[in-house]
Amino acid sequence: MFSCAKPLSFSSSFCQSLLSDYCPMGQQGDAEGSCTECPRGTYKDNEGLTRFEVCQSCDPGRTTETIGSTSEQDCSIRMY
Repeated sequence: MFSCAKPLSFSSSFCQSLLSDYCPMGQQGDAEGSCTECPRGTYKDNEGLTRFEVCQSCDPGRTTETIGSTSEQDCSIRMY
């Protein structure tokens, strides 16, 4: 059975192509194909093959303190 589980060996071009689609928690893919931090007021709480998944918005009236938030709990700042 073939696996690309961490830690990856990088010897497989298949695993390398999968890595090109990877953005960690708190980041989303941009138009250039790079990962960028979620903007303020958004978060992304999953990781894996998620380059094409965008950061989720906080509930109305809430925002995050910083960029790159990784949890809905980070949406703790009330907007007035």
